[in-house]
Amino acid sequence: MFTYHLKSAFRHLRRRKGYAALNVSGLALGLACSILLVLYVRSERAVDATIPDRDRIQRVGSYWQEESMGLPITAPAPVGPALARTYPEVEAQTRLWAGWINLRTPGAPALRRNGYVADPNVASFFGLPMLHGNARTALDRPRSILLHEGLARALFGTTDAVGRTVTLETYNTGDQTYTVTGVWRDLPFNSFTHFGGEPYDLIVPWTGADDFVPAASWADWTNRTLLTYVKLAPGASTERLTAAFDGFVRREAPAELHGAYRPILEPLARLYLDDEDGKNRRTVGLLAGLAALILLVACINFANLATARALERAREIGVRKAIGARRGHLVSALLGEAFLVSTLATVLGAGLARVLQGPFFSLTGKPLVLDHPWDLSMLLALVGIAVLTGLLAGLYPAVVLSGFRPIPALKGQARTGPASVRLRQGLVVVQFAAAVLLLAGTAVVHRQTTLLDEAPLGFDRSSVLVVRSVPRDWTPEGVERLQAVKEALAAVPGVEAVSLSWETAAEGARNTIPLRGPDTGGEAPLDVSRFVVDEDYARVYGLELASGRFFSSEGENGVLLNERAAAVLGVTEPGQPLLVGDSTEVAVTGIVRDFHYESLHEPVRPLVILPVADSPYYRTLSFRLAGGSPAATLRRVEAAWREALPAAPFDYTFLDDDVRELYAAERRTGAVVGLAAGLAVLVAVMGLAGLVALSVRQRRREIGVRKVLGAGAPQIVALFARDFGLLVGLGAAVGVPLTYVLAERWLEGFAYRASLGPAPFLLAAGFALGLALVLVAVQAGRAAQADPVESLRHD
Repeated sequence: MFTYHLKSAFRHLRRRKGYAALNVSGLALGLACSILLVLYVRSERAVDATIPDRDRIQRVGSYWQEESMGLPITAPAPVGPALARTYPEVEAQTRLWAGWINLRTPGAPALRRNGYVADPNVASFFGLPMLHGNARTALDRPRSILLHEGLARALFGTTDAVGRTVTLETYNTGDQTYTVTGVWRDLPFNSFTHFGGEPYDLIVPWTGADDFVPAASWADWTNRTLLTYVKLAPGASTERLTAAFDGFVRREAPAELHGAYRPILEPLARLYLDDEDGKNRRTVGLLAGLAALILLVACINFANLATARALERAREIGVRKAIGARRGHLVSALLGEAFLVSTLATVLGAGLARVLQGPFFSLTGKPLVLDHPWDLSMLLALVGIAVLTGLLAGLYPAVVLSGFRPIPALKGQARTGPASVRLRQGLVVVQFAAAVLLLAGTAVVHRQTTLLDEAPLGFDRSSVLVVRSVPRDWTPEGVERLQAVKEALAAVPGVEAVSLSWETAAEGARNTIPLRGPDTGGEAPLDVSRFVVDEDYARVYGLELASGRFFSSEGENGVLLNERAAAVLGVTEPGQPLLVGDSTEVAVTGIVRDFHYESLHEPVRPLVILPVADSPYYRTLSFRLAGGSPAATLRRVEAAWREALPAAPFDYTFLDDDVRELYAAERRTGAVVGLAAGLAVLVAVMGLAGLVALSVRQRRREIGVRKVLGAGAPQIVALFARDFGLLVGLGAAVGVPLTYVLAERWLEGFAYRASLGPAPFLLAAGFALGLALVLVAVQAGRAAQADPVESLRHD
């Protein structure tokens, strides 16, 4: 019986090649897109899965009474050891400080890499898989270093580098020699070796040397920049531990933190998806919904076409029933055809997805974390998709066709009921509602990313070259030497100005300073975000002063405030004093107009700007380039850099690229949604084309009669356009308000957002309706040109 049904299905599909091609290709396209989106979702959910004991690891985040007091993802330095010392539930702890580090070996170019300064147990805590060396003991010695295998090859040409030495440019003690004590193998993307989305290639211990972070700061509650992780004992209750944290802070922390600070435990297993207010989790949910939506559209195509073809198969069903076929046999045969189509489509869709896997993940900007994406679970999922798709798409047509009575069917008098017609119409509405939702959503994302790219930020981001690999010698001699280098670089033709600073104008402030102003009185000081810059910073970045003056290379400099900080601290004019902490008094030199030093996801926060001459911490040289050829100027700057700083890498970016990178995730999401929208529209149009063709075929006699009675081609086209245009219009009417609600929720993540005017929704609805009407006009117009006599003779 199975062989008979299979042969019958193949014969039917072979007789109707166009119908089969339309069904298979529509399902295959929908499945390919859905499979790629599912791979993305699986990959994002697999981040951190390779870290041993990840279900027991918690990051110690922070709740701060004031946002400016500290970062939510870090904790005061003593918290980790104090938790491990106080609570038996805490089996181990480790702390990390993240930064850029310049390093080199003799005879090789200098490199800049992201690295950690960390507790010595960090490699064993995270279970780093070592190619060479022992993770438990590798960082026990001062000035030892662990390398990623890629960095080891770049430095030494081999991963077998244990015992070799490398020179690191430290922040506090100049060049120092470190000995390689371990090399770890490459790992899939994870929250530890790819913190913040960037690879971290080296780890050094903080113990035994003050090269990067002073050893005393690892026991200082004012050091709030360390990433802290704890590993809980098996079976430990995070709820009980968290409930004890108020008492923990009162016992361990200084009085000023009582009530203002509280540790938070954040499971490593959820960290990647939940960070940045759950941005990655929202993206995963969005793309999972898209996968289901596109698969639904593809299934609707199949069900609609199969149901619409029911009348054309009436005689076939009548013959089968007349020779004794039972309804159950007919249902199984017709479902077999549906399963055959869904299986062919699944195989084709999976093959297409496999081919497009690389380009798709390049488009998303995310790595494929899964080592074996096409594993047994994926294959079983594909089998399940094929079966479920065949069942969902084929069950209703099979029940309808098998229910025809044999005599009316043999006479060509079988008809599907009103319920079948309404179902097909409803499915068309759902299809185009989904298409309009995706099209309008793409337009909203594009409008928002355009706003982010073009919004005035309060500084000039054009023609600014940024070099972040500046040697960090913060001794008086180092600062004096950098000032001489800066003057030499400022003399390069094509360079208008050069500024030495810690931050650029667009990368946010990671450090804070406690300030008291005229309005704070006896209250606790406010922790205000801090920039450290020199006197040429305003010229390079085009900052505007609201009052007062910028820093000068001559004479005393106080501090600068942005307008927001001046308002919060009660400073109304330059010259007014501020207290740093409880005792140090500084004067306000000037008030800078607010500028967006963070992304537009956040409002402008209070900012204090300190002179690098008084706070000698720097890592960046910024160049304002003149007009002309930027490439030629860049070559001259690089040559001057190599001459002045031969041991430091020339690692540069352009500021406008840095600003665009702030919104790369939104831009990539928009690209993926746009691709999905295009495919959904294509699949919907393919289904509509099939429905129109079948409708025209079934109404050929009616068309012939209308032509004989004097109807012209425009009237016939209008007849079909009215029927199908109404369905597409209803789909748009459903899709537009749904898109509006979802767009409002998505835009809540931005402090500055595009207005949701009617344009995106009208354009999406108009495009879908126009495309459908053009398709109907082409199909119906072709039928209207046919000879009416031939149409009337059609049996």
